Amino acid sequence: ISFFFGFIAILGLLSFVILGVSLTILCENHYLHNLFGYTDPWEISWILFCAGIICLIGFVLGNLFYSSSNPIYLILYCATLLIALILLTATLWASAVFLQKYQQSLEQDLGNAIFTYGLPGNSSSKRIVDSIQTYFQCCGVHNHSDWLITPFYLTIAQWPDSCCLFRFKQVYCGDAFALIYQYKGCLTSLYDHIKKVAIALIATSTVGLFIILMGCLLVLILFNKSKKKIF
Repeated sequence: ISFFFGFIAILGLLSFVILGVSLTILCENHYLHNLFGYTDPWEISWILFCAGIICLIGFVLGNLFYSSSNPIYLILYCATLLIALILLTATLWASAVFLQKYQQSLEQDLGNAIFTYGLPGNSSSKRIVDSIQTYFQCCGVHNHSDWLITPFYLTIAQWPDSCCLFRFKQVYCGDAFALIYQYKGCLTSLYDHIKKVAIALIATSTVGLFIILMGCLLVLILFNKSKKKIF
């Protein structure tokens, strides 16, 4: 029983770690949503967030069982462990698949978002590109010249405001003032950042899976020792 109580405490700590990681990714990486044509880290983080909620519920149910020895709480506690196991496995699998796919498609996906920037019916592209260029202080995929073939530039002959250095944004951001927009492309910075996010998801879900599996093993031992008393 003392080991069980110790695991409950670890489960509670795990739930807060998972919630912290998932909420950080959800709040700081919303611009990744819809950048790719497949499941992205922002969507995967919702799965991890749900796993954190389930772990927190399991923490509460575990404490209720520890204080009352009511077998109903133990059954519900086991159910939460199973659900958490499924969600964490899904997070790990989806993150690993994404880590392999995005390395091959990021350049094309970012290029497509820039090319469709400002076009009717493509509001998500504008949101994504502006967020990326502002956050990383960059312009274009490889450099600012990537914009020269886009419908946006061909229409108004100037770069979007998110390409401009902040202090000049209210003045002008066009080809007449070549020193006031960012020359650095976004691909390298974005690539490294997304890799860190994916690794954070993989690491968190892996640690979570290990802890949950240990919890399942502990419950099996507890069931075996208390079978007669419970049933």
